[in-house]
Amino acid sequence: MRVFDQNLEIHIRNKGPRPISVPSCFDLEGKHGSKKVETLTPPGIHRIIPGQIIAFYCTMDETLWEKSHKAIFYDGDGKSYPVVIIH
Repeated sequence: MRVFDQNLEIHIRNKGPRPISVPSCFDLEGKHGSKKVETLTPPGIHRIIPGQIIAFYCTMDETLWEKSHKAIFYDGDGKSYPVVIIH
C-alpha cells in the first residue's frame, strides 16, 4: 500500500469515561449491503484514552463510498459505533 494514494481520513474520538481498544477496520453499509474495510493505516488494535482523537487513513473506492450511508466501528468488547455518512 502506498501512503500517497490514500483518499480517506477518519478521526475517532473517545467520548467515554474509560479507555477503549479499536481495531483498524470498519463496516460500510449501503446499497451494496455490508462490506468490511480492513485496509486502514495504521494497522492493528489501538488504545484510545478518554478525550483522545486518533486518525486512520485508507484508499477508498469513491463509487463504493458514494453508495454507502453508514460506517460502523467496533471496540474490543464488540460494541458497535455507527456513524451516518453525509454526502
